[in-house]
Amino acid sequence: EELLEQIAVDYIKDIDRPVFIMMSAQNIDRLITTQNIADKTDRVLLQDIYTAKIAKSCDVLSDRARVFMTGGDKQYEQLQQFRDVKIGKHEIAKIPFMMCIRQSMKNYLSKLNELVSFEGGVLFYAMWKGYMEQPNMQDFLDFMTSKGVKIHILHTSGHADAMTINKIIEKTSPKTIIP
Repeated sequence: EELLEQIAVDYIKDIDRPVFIMMSAQNIDRLITTQNIADKTDRVLLQDIYTAKIAKSCDVLSDRARVFMTGGDKQYEQLQQFRDVKIGKHEIAKIPFMMCIRQSMKNYLSKLNELVSFEGGVLFYAMWKGYMEQPNMQDFLDFMTSKGVKIHILHTSGHADAMTINKIIEKTSPKTIIP
């Protein structure tokens, strides 16, 4: 994570265009890394309600983070728990930001792109490369590149391989193993 953080900071420190990151919101280490990248590049970290709820529940919601909603009125009540840090598209369009995104946000991003150009922006793809071969993901990534966003893969697995798992088992001699 520290190496990924440095790579990302070096890559975007001189870019004044929008920065996006695709990652699992449940990857807490990556959430922290993303917050560090935003802090070091003086950007506001933007998280949707789902990501912000996870960050808040794990006590890693950054003071610099702002929360946006993508689901219209049906999410408004959920957004109220973040009323002090909520942000709308018109405000987002005026600030340097790093936004946590998912492919389900295509319509939201299309509307945001009407307010702020994504041209020259960066999308850090921080998930397993195999997902990129799925048609829905290909469609989303094509959408982002059509808006002038460059895709940059920034991923490391948080999963232990079989050899590492075996070493842990040998060193700890557990009575029970629950995969």
